[in-house]
Amino acid sequence: MKFTMKLYLLLLLFVNSALINAEETRLDSLIYDGIQKIYNIKFEESDKKYKLMETEFPKHTAGKFFQAMIVWWKIMLDQNNEMYDELFEDKLEEVIDFCDDLLDENDENV
Repeated sequence: MKFTMKLYLLLLLFVNSALINAEETRLDSLIYDGIQKIYNIKFEESDKKYKLMETEFPKHTAGKFFQAMIVWWKIMLDQNNEMYDELFEDKLEEVIDFCDDLLDENDENV
């Protein structure tokens, strides 16, 4: 009986670990794909990745952060154009507010 219980717990641990790893792999994949699209000046495609990330991982800060990064790279491509400056500040404020809300829920959230 004890052997069966240990085997069951081990199997449960393995399945749980595999699910967590699959979720982390999906998140990492979306981040990486989006960054590659930014570096290839495919901002709309990158934005789609990060909006999808916000849908699939609503409590993760990366989606909002990388959407701000898209605007940052638009600014970097034409530094004399101030068209995106306010939008960038708004995106950063959104990231900060989102992080503050997460910290209000759990002040130890890294």
